[in-house]
Amino acid sequence: MARKKMSKKRRRRRARLLLLLLIILAIAVVLMILAVLNSKGFFYKKAEVSTIIVNSDGSIIAEEISKTDGLSQGKDDIKTNVEKMVADFNKGQGSEKVRVEAVDFNEKEDEAYVRTRYTDSEAFSGYTQYDYFSGTVAEAQTRGYDFGTTFYPVENGIAGTPVTREELTDASILKVVIINDPTNIRVNGKIKYLSTENTKLVSERESGVMSEEVNPNDVAPYIYVIYEEGKK
Repeated sequence: MARKKMSKKRRRRRARLLLLLLIILAIAVVLMILAVLNSKGFFYKKAEVSTIIVNSDGSIIAEEISKTDGLSQGKDDIKTNVEKMVADFNKGQGSEKVRVEAVDFNEKEDEAYVRTRYTDSEAFSGYTQYDYFSGTVAEAQTRGYDFGTTFYPVENGIAGTPVTREELTDASILKVVIINDPTNIRVNGKIKYLSTENTKLVSERESGVMSEEVNPNDVAPYIYVIYEEGKK
């Protein structure tokens, strides 16, 4: 009788263990599917050109699209290289400052797509080596940015006649993103002024560039996007 009871207990224990293993396996499969869908941009709309997205909490998402110039390395090689560079950077920082969210490879267009997330401006500047700033105009001025260019005033999503920095209205209380790289910039708010050199207005929330090509012998012009945060 005692043996029968022990046998029943063992069978129940085995059944519970089997159920637990099946649950763990199901969760692993779901996570794998979600990872694949995320890498394909299922949960967000992929940018068509290189873009940085500036969030209200200071974090930054960078969507980089680059030609591979027919290099033999495929998606797996690109993903491995990117993840290694990010891991090495994070190790040097002592914490996860950068995270790889997606890597894709378009063989037809000969393009690699990499989406990374940065905790803050310092992480973005440190990893990319771009001169990047995000904060108020007043803070940027104290950091030494001179705003020495002309600006398109933007009203209702339309760029107006360029003005000088002296003609910027109430700019000191506005937010600004500054970068020395030809890339699209999407902000969490409404753009009020946009520097004119090599730029164009894509929408009320996004600036673009006339050309992504920069002569290696030239210095990339600084892009200034001055905006009112949180405005729809």
